[in-house]
Amino acid sequence: ADEQVARLSRIGDAHFSQLTNFEAATDAYSRLLHVRASDTTARERLELMAEQGGTWEDLLALYESLIDEQAYQGAE
Repeated sequence: ADEQVARLSRIGDAHFSQLTNFEAATDAYSRLLHVRASDTTARERLELMAEQGGTWEDLLALYESLIDEQAYQGAE
């Protein structure tokens, strides 16, 4: 999982830092949070992009899915 987190972080960082493709950065950071929900950098960057792009509803849906995953994993 650490290798996957590092790879997704690099992908998100590359797209985010160059401001070239928020969609690709959002996808990478979203996938990263599904692997490691506690990643604060991914959360902060997703929130910044949501603010800039007006995609708060998408971010809310992501956070809801993460909560559902945590609840499901806790029930097992």
